[in-house]
Amino acid sequence: MTADATTGGPASNTRAIHYKGTAPMGWGATLGLTVAGCYDARIYQGVSFYIKGSVAAGNSQVKFSLHSPISEPAPAGGCSVEDNAAGKCYDHFAKVVTLTEQWTRYDLKWKDLIAPGTPLPTPWAKDDFERFETEIQKQRRELRASGKPESEMEELFRREREKEETLFRAEKYAGQVGAFEGANYAAKGYYRPEVDCIMFTRYDRFCAVCRRAIERVIGMYAV
Repeated sequence: MTADATTGGPASNTRAIHYKGTAPMGWGATLGLTVAGCYDARIYQGVSFYIKGSVAAGNSQVKFSLHSPISEPAPAGGCSVEDNAAGKCYDHFAKVVTLTEQWTRYDLKWKDLIAPGTPLPTPWAKDDFERFETEIQKQRRELRASGKPESEMEELFRREREKEETLFRAEKYAGQVGAFEGANYAAKGYYRPEVDCIMFTRYDRFCAVCRRAIERVIGMYAV
């Protein structure tokens, strides 16, 4: 199999990659493109690309996979040696698209790239978090009732955030979109899309779903 840079491609594009040849294993082949070594793409809604294939030659489908540190085995990624031995690594975000003889644009939203096997609802250390936050709220009320200076309240918030970061960093589905119970000021019955977000704790950024909603509203008025 060979990959050649060629002219042409869909309208408004000047270059394309032509992948051709006989599949060495008889079932297909893989083409990998490095976009960035490690890049935080949460500000974007998804991935777009143009592709076409030769249906007559059996190229009717292609599986698009987006590798991430979460699914890469250690030491390069966060998938442990034990998980790799159990065959749980390389579980990349993926989507199978159908090819035609014509250039077709595919817009794959992050929701379409949910890692296979992500449970819904998505488990997280909910009980541990709620026990910790109950104690924090108790200390907060005591500080207010005793008229302590704001510096002590700020120190409480600092320790709270430090503990939350440690707790969420250890989550199996941290940084992934799912359905985490606990949202809308309710402990049960409502779900948030990521384990953490500025709308949930004192986190310093919005989750992917919040950012998309904000961008859409801004886009309605932006010129």
